[in-house]
Amino acid sequence: MCDTDFLALADALKNNLANSDPVERMLAIGRDYAAFALNYPNHYRMMFMTEHPLQDVASSSIQQNNAEQDAYFQLKSVVNDVFLAGKFRPDLTDADLIAQTIWAGMHGVCALQISMANDVWVNWATIEQRLQMMQLTLIRGLLQEHTNAINNKNESLL
Repeated sequence: MCDTDFLALADALKNNLANSDPVERMLAIGRDYAAFALNYPNHYRMMFMTEHPLQDVASSSIQQNNAEQDAYFQLKSVVNDVFLAGKFRPDLTDADLIAQTIWAGMHGVCALQISMANDVWVNWATIEQRLQMMQLTLIRGLLQEHTNAINNKNESLL
């Protein structure tokens, strides 16, 4: 049931793969991932916030490691490009771990927005501020020199 939504997510992200700057490409994937999550919260909740039975990769209609169909592969590819360009701090040597950490950070902001945005116990900053702070925090922690790509953008992440 979720395969259609996973394909839609991959489709929403794949246009970013044409960007020549790998850091910009990584940031753009984060922005588009968040936009998908927040524009389709019920789909996102089913995809990433609900337990699923284990599925055999061979029986899935989505081809793993196919940039046209696999959003996680897209993220891993972009992170690997940043890695190969020598942009990450030298102590960060596991591109898969970096990709999973980026995903976890963006997912956390989106999941909290979807599940708790109306919680009166938290005086939430705007979702745009939280998403931008997460990307800035990740960039500053991962890159040797944080890029002006995120610092110079006052545009909404959504």
